[in-house]
Amino acid sequence: AKELGCSVYKAYDLISQYEKPSHRLKQAIELADKVEKISSEVETLTKKLKKLTLKTSKIEPIEDLSKKLSGLEENLTNLNKSLSKISEKVSSLEDKVERILNDLEWIHLSVEKRILERHKKCIWLDEDGFCRAMYFDKRIKGLVMRPEEQEGRIVYLLNVKKYPLICTACPYYESEETT
Repeated sequence: AKELGCSVYKAYDLISQYEKPSHRLKQAIELADKVEKISSEVETLTKKLKKLTLKTSKIEPIEDLSKKLSGLEENLTNLNKSLSKISEKVSSLEDKVERILNDLEWIHLSVEKRILERHKKCIWLDEDGFCRAMYFDKRIKGLVMRPEEQEGRIVYLLNVKKYPLICTACPYYESEETT
């Protein structure tokens, strides 16, 4: 999250949209195989072009064709370079995603200790998993919230057992162990 410059929750939200790194690696390998096949085909075409040029050097249309094939070879070479760069970037991104996933795993373990383990459970967590330390004036669409009256007005409590990552940066966390 620090490398991305965003919150842990946002990093998790961004990463969850993408496939596993192993799937990306498989795609990169398939891409490399295709590039290798294209390179082989380019080499074969280049050899054939040279033979054809020697046999038909006096025929102008074939010379034009030769120029076009040379341009195609150059285009394929450029494509090969571009695909190599893409493959390197994918590999770099896979490494970053793996680091982020590892960090998220540690964060989840920390959150589990704050919510699930009895000896470190937060004092603000009620028996139904709702946080009593923080409340919201409006219901947030898509989140499990419970209305409650506090100080003569209706506020909404968030069920943090359903969204435990919210607890990672909570300034109100206090272990039952310390009370």
